[in-house]
Amino acid sequence: MFHAFSLVVNGELLAMDVRVAGHFEGSVECGELCIDPTGRFSGEAATDTFVISSGGQFQGESRKRPADNVTQLIRSSEHNHNQRQAGRTE
Repeated sequence: MFHAFSLVVNGELLAMDVRVAGHFEGSVECGELCIDPTGRFSGEAATDTFVISSGGQFQGESRKRPADNVTQLIRSSEHNHNQRQAGRTE
């Protein structure tokens, strides 16, 4: 899960799950996008599940994530996990 209180992305954020509690500006592709009551999202979202809590704000475009990108997300997640594990053993 990616969780940030304030972030500006110049490009695309690719993650399994994203929770926005502050301000996010940019483009995201994820399995689940949650915008908390204090969250503000500006940009483009491609996601399987989209949750906006009461008080949360979304400005931009949203679409269903293409099915073929599921494999890409899983591989990215596994790669990041393996990188963290390798860092712990050094």
